Amino acid sequence: MVIDIQRISARGLQQTGVLDVPREALIEDSAYLLEPVEYDILLTREKGKIKVTGKLQTTLMLACVRCLEEYEMPIDSHFDLVLFPAIELADAESAVKPEEIEYIFYEGNKIDLEKILSEQINLSLPFNPLCRETCKGLCSNCGADLNKGDCHCDHNSSDISLFFDKIKR
Repeated sequence: MVIDIQRISARGLQQTGVLDVPREALIEDSAYLLEPVEYDILLTREKGKIKVTGKLQTTLMLACVRCLEEYEMPIDSHFDLVLFPAIELADAESAVKPEEIEYIFYEGNKIDLEKILSEQINLSLPFNPLCRETCKGLCSNCGADLNKGDCHCDHNSSDISLFFDKIKR
């Protein structure tokens, strides 16, 4: 959803709704949305900058990095962003300073809210998704899910093909 910044009045522009974010927008390959993203955003203008204050809610399905089981992860994210016109960067005669790397820019008179919401979802993703903190993972020999019980394989054996056969199933 693209917003024309000319629509942002002196009191701001409130945007509330539901958005389907495509799976390709998520940086975690195994992740997908179980429900559309509900959002409530206020856009305000201040000296050429656009302030975006908002919240979003959704539920993701992720795969645990230890046991490979899928699990649900609710997201309730609140954010405050300041967007700068890209022209300011183009007019600068010097290289980008390190403190400017975290700036977010918009081009022309349009702001893509879907992109902003997708970024906020991606920032909410865990680095190592775990179904639970106590997840025991998979047996390194046979690939059995150790959360469901002990495996009965020979731990002295190092036949890695057993493990990969189990994962393929």
